[in-house]
Amino acid sequence: IWVLDLWPETLRAVGVLRSSFLLAAVGLVVSWIYNRADYLLLQSKGFSNSVKQYCTKEIAPERLVYFPSWAEDDFSGPSPEASSLLERDDSTFTVIFAGNLGEAQDFPAVLNAAESLRDSVSIRWVIVGDGRMSQWLSQQIQSRGLKNVLLLGRHPLSAMPGVFACADALLVSLKTNDVFERTIPGKVQAYLASGKPILGMINGEAARIIEESGCGFSCPSGDAKELARITVRLATIDPAQRETMGRAGRSYYLSHFSKATLLGRLEKIFRVATLRKDVK
Repeated sequence: IWVLDLWPETLRAVGVLRSSFLLAAVGLVVSWIYNRADYLLLQSKGFSNSVKQYCTKEIAPERLVYFPSWAEDDFSGPSPEASSLLERDDSTFTVIFAGNLGEAQDFPAVLNAAESLRDSVSIRWVIVGDGRMSQWLSQQIQSRGLKNVLLLGRHPLSAMPGVFACADALLVSLKTNDVFERTIPGKVQAYLASGKPILGMINGEAARIIEESGCGFSCPSGDAKELARITVRLATIDPAQRETMGRAGRSYYLSHFSKATLLGRLEKIFRVATLRKDVK
């Protein structure tokens, strides 16, 4: 079983389920599944303790395997074609957020950071995707007069590499939450693979990856003032330093998250499991 999200904790964290009875019922289903798996592959190193609590029998350490997700090949391939959705503007520092526009992504803090910088430096914020916060974002951008924030809407995955090519930095953000801190948002792998610097307003595993890889800067979740500061910092350093950060991120991706590397590890797991079955 490949565990990509923590259940039922994520349902509680995003407010999809509030009933303790229903959350407990989901927990029972999760426990039933986990206890019948030979291996539990964990998307994040932070998942281990949560997964263990739903295993009614003591679980052998070798059955819990750190196995993160990878980016689609679109992001790790050759240089993408120019995007028809967004033009590259060398006179403006472009920060791009791509993905789900939900409450967990803390867009109030993102817009506060954008608003604080609209008159001081040439930075534009581009938001690609849709979700529960789409209408709120559109209304807020209009009411605040944020001409430095663009909403592009939802587009197919195949269009994203071309959009990312227009970015000077890629943004990942999540609210403060114990569950979110243990999760690696899927966009992190795509961002790393694209070879662009990353700005993170996020805690936990994702912040650790940004720091460990040297691919950009991060600040605590919800800290709009600090997000503004690190954005200006990234925008004003030598462009060669940003290129170095982007290359460092891609190198980290190839070493830790590439599909070839991870499928090689998965094949090894299958071989070991088969040998154990044969011995029994």
